[in-house]
Amino acid sequence: MVKKIKWLVGIGMIAFGLLGFNLDGQAAEGVGLASQEQLKQFMSTPGEASFYLKNDVHFTGTIEVKGNKTLDLDRHVLSTGTGTADQFKITESNASLTLKNGTIEGGNTQSVGNDGAGVINVANRYLNSTINIDGINHTSEKGGFIRANGSDVHFRGNNTLRNGPFNVRAGNMYFDDGVFDGKTTTRGGQDPNSNGAGGINLSFNGYVANLRKKKDRILEISKEATVKLENTNDYGALEYNNNVGNFDLFTVYGTFQGTSIGSSLRTTAASPPSASINSEGTGRSEIHVKPGSTFTSASTARGASNIYGTLFTFSTGLYVDSPKVFDMRYYGNGNFFYMWPDGNKGYFDVRNMDMAVWAKKDFGIGNPMENGVWQDVGYLTIDSFYNTNAGTITSSNQQIKNNFKINDYSRISNDIRKPKLVIDDLDVSADGSFKLPNSAQIMKGSAHYTVPGNNNVGPVANAKVTLTIDKKQYTTVTNEQGEWTFPYSPTDTESSVHYSVIKGGTKAQLRVEDKDERYDEVKGIIVDDIAPQAEPKLLVVNQGTKEGIGANQIPSDPKKALVSYSDETSANSRITVKYDTLLNDRNDLTQEVGFYPNKLKVSLTDEAGNENIVDVPVLVKDKDTTITDSFIVAENFKYDYYQWKKATVPERRDIVLTQGNVKAYTVNLAANEVTEVPHSSNLLQVTWDPEPWQPKKNLPVTIKLKSSISHINAYLDVNEVKMKVNYYLQGTTTRIYSDLKNKTPKPMQEFESIRPEDSIKTTLDNLRAQNQIEIDTTNYTLTTPNYKVFVDDQEVTGDAVPEKDFTVNYYFNGKTLFQDADDIDFGSSQVAKETDILKYTESTSPAPKLTIVNTIPNEKWQLSARISEPIMNKTKNTKFQGSLVFKDQTLTDAALPIMTQDTLDTPLTTINLGQVLEVHQKSGNLSGKHRGKVEWSLVSGPSF
Repeated sequence: MVKKIKWLVGIGMIAFGLLGFNLDGQAAEGVGLASQEQLKQFMSTPGEASFYLKNDVHFTGTIEVKGNKTLDLDRHVLSTGTGTADQFKITESNASLTLKNGTIEGGNTQSVGNDGAGVINVANRYLNSTINIDGINHTSEKGGFIRANGSDVHFRGNNTLRNGPFNVRAGNMYFDDGVFDGKTTTRGGQDPNSNGAGGINLSFNGYVANLRKKKDRILEISKEATVKLENTNDYGALEYNNNVGNFDLFTVYGTFQGTSIGSSLRTTAASPPSASINSEGTGRSEIHVKPGSTFTSASTARGASNIYGTLFTFSTGLYVDSPKVFDMRYYGNGNFFYMWPDGNKGYFDVRNMDMAVWAKKDFGIGNPMENGVWQDVGYLTIDSFYNTNAGTITSSNQQIKNNFKINDYSRISNDIRKPKLVIDDLDVSADGSFKLPNSAQIMKGSAHYTVPGNNNVGPVANAKVTLTIDKKQYTTVTNEQGEWTFPYSPTDTESSVHYSVIKGGTKAQLRVEDKDERYDEVKGIIVDDIAPQAEPKLLVVNQGTKEGIGANQIPSDPKKALVSYSDETSANSRITVKYDTLLNDRNDLTQEVGFYPNKLKVSLTDEAGNENIVDVPVLVKDKDTTITDSFIVAENFKYDYYQWKKATVPERRDIVLTQGNVKAYTVNLAANEVTEVPHSSNLLQVTWDPEPWQPKKNLPVTIKLKSSISHINAYLDVNEVKMKVNYYLQGTTTRIYSDLKNKTPKPMQEFESIRPEDSIKTTLDNLRAQNQIEIDTTNYTLTTPNYKVFVDDQEVTGDAVPEKDFTVNYYFNGKTLFQDADDIDFGSSQVAKETDILKYTESTSPAPKLTIVNTIPNEKWQLSARISEPIMNKTKNTKFQGSLVFKDQTLTDAALPIMTQDTLDTPLTTINLGQVLEVHQKSGNLSGKHRGKVEWSLVSGPSF
């Protein structure tokens, strides 16, 4: 869909181009004419008719126009001579002539005051005709375009007139749409009636309107129309060399732009007032600048030759209301508006408009007067002013009322904007002055327009920006966003600057100037912030030497430590050079062999106080060593014997270079260059003695780079690590008990001198065999696997001893078991004749006990008992008459629960059987030894 839409738009544009020459999009209509004979024949035929040119036509003599005629030049050229008869001439009243779409060259060269003047002419005796001009270009160095005093002229489309004496003279002029561009150039005198030979753009009859009585001298510019007028006539009385002369009612809805050497606007229409269209009203001629319109006029001659203002002569009122653009300029030294005292005098009325004024001396150029800017003026009225009287001023703005002096001004405009410079990234003070460092890589910023209150109202686009440093100027132009830059350049150009060669303290100025020459400028100063530069020497010194003036010493004079030094603005004689490194530190620097690229420092300071600290490279060598092309620094080192053995040849090379802190350099003494050689370079050769190698012994190593050779030793040590051993219940960090009775946790054990790469299992087995590690498998059961290994709290796998300290955690499950189950001897007793109780009697031997172990966390045991072998009289082989009782419970041959563990986490319980067992004897027993057997059993669980 996107492609299709774009294709359709393209076709539309092409179609528009094909229709471009006929503005109404229609082909020429009527009868085609191809010669001057046909033109003269058909245009003079009475009635209404339309014609078009079939080709370019040249005619001589008069083309008489009768009736209502339309002639479409259809993009052709209609040319004629310069005689008094070479013209279109309407020869009756109430006729009409429409000319469109083409170019007219030449025509009658009489001045505007002649009744027969113009390439289009209506004599004074014929009234109320209408001339319509649409898309016509007319060029005549010595002749005018239209003279039709008693008729109306309408302009449509784009019309360009380049005439010597005049563009148009008519009863009324209406600009309906399009652009009318008129210029007159003839140097010659004009007069109050606009009848002279000199150039004038648009004019009407002067003084009393002698043709249609108060129906003439109307000039109206519609909203869709633009009228641009230029009059270069600089001859004679400049007050008559106008853009518009002798108007009576001048109304602007669209755009009017008038520029003349003399007075741009002039009229005698209200002299006497009774001659004016407005005689029943103001009695003045009037100019009305309507809301949204553009109205500019300029009278550009300077000095005494231009004394009659930009708006001149009798009783005229200028009414301005809410225009888009209002700009009137007068560069002469007379009154801005010049009125004679006759009649109702001058009137100036402004409504709803910003206002700015320029002093006479500034000729409307540059910025408005400092106290001459007023925002949102509700109204300003100057009533009854004339050449010697400033009139009465009233205004909604008290400052205007008190201070507005129109005749002190060269320009009045509603454009109150002033450019404002903004400088980026520099030190800018409150007054706008800036400090520009000569280390700058760019000076940049922007310019925007401001109105009172410093409110930003938009960028200053396409404006000239000038940077002046000392007497040199650099220029650039702002972009559409108002941005500007002056970049650094190693050589000056028109818009780039070699900042680094500019001396500190040099004065600078930045100025922006728009096309209207409004400007802002700020002053600045160049700040030298570039420190001196230096090239250091490579100092090759002997180990242990002190600073001095001899060879292979750090020089006492710091300048001797430099190849060269300079500053962009200061002479070398003005640069202070000294050591930044203290003397003791300089002497200490030579104590150890090595290359020190940045330990010796030299300070350079220019006149502006900019300091540069330069690193001077120092190569400290053994006094017996001669440096030619290279230098090696290395040191003996210690390394693990087993790690060395298992390493590959490239790995051993890396071990030597890293563990031996090897630094190797190529040296270019002539260029003061030392370049470190990376360990990866093939230039750096490393060798060592071949196997066999001995632990705890030195291994000779040789390092070679170009002509330098260094010998060091690698001590092949045997590294050992520590092992910690813990004994935990499975899934916890709860230690098992080493003493069940006292509930003593089995402590962690630590073993030193464990060799990496040995078998962990073998190491543990050996320690167990030596009883250094004791595993309680009586009261606990080892898990499978028996242990786990941790390094830095992270579990590791594999059986090799790690290369760093590690921990072994054994894990156990608990047990429930009998530790002891003693026999009990109740002693001797008489055969009972009736029931008797036989209890255990303490003796010197320990009391019989039943000891229970329970190491299962969160579980209790339950004890049961039964008579597994009945009590028998072993002498007489008779069964005992009676029973065995455990705490009031009579034991039988069936298991009977008799006791439960009281509390959890009781790993060891001892029951004194003498206190809990009794023999109950009945009658009928025989004398003799009696024996029986009790079976104890345990169960465990969380529910007891």
